[in-house]
Order: sequence, then C-alpha cells, then structure tokens
Amino acid sequence: DGNCYYRAVLFAWLERSVALGNLDSLRSFDAMLRPHRQTPLLAPSVRVCHQILQGWIQKRAACTSKAALRALLGEVANEFNK
Repeated sequence: DGNCYYRAVLFAWLERSVALGNLDSLRSFDAMLRPHRQTPLLAPSVRVCHQILQGWIQKRAACTSKAALRALLGEVANEFNK
C-alpha cells in the first residue's frame, strides 16, 4: 500500500535520531503531534505515539554504552514491526 514509503521514511528518521542522540528532534516531533491530541479520531494514536516517544527519549538520555543503544534501537525496530 502507499503508506509503506512514508512508514519507512519515518522509521529511518526516528532510528537515526535515536542513534545520534538527537533528542531535540524527537521532542520537536512529539510537539508537532500535540495539537492532534484533541482530534477525536486521532487522539488515541497520538497519545500512544507520545508515550512511546517519551520512553525512547528517556532511555536514550540514559544510554551509556553501545550495548544499551543497540538494545534501544532494537526496541524502536520492534515497535515499528508490530
């Protein structure tokens, strides 16, 4: 379907942002979603995205080793492949 391309681009961007520790980009993305929390059709999905992003931001901030980063990137991939 046509969403595969956009999904792949978003995943690549998220994975790279997490890998590089670009937490400001992740926070900015979360902020762009914020207005949609009031849209009845979108609100549940936006809330889930917010929770996931916040979790990744906290975990990435706490990463102190390559092994921890690899584990987090695995978590990001698993979330996208549910």
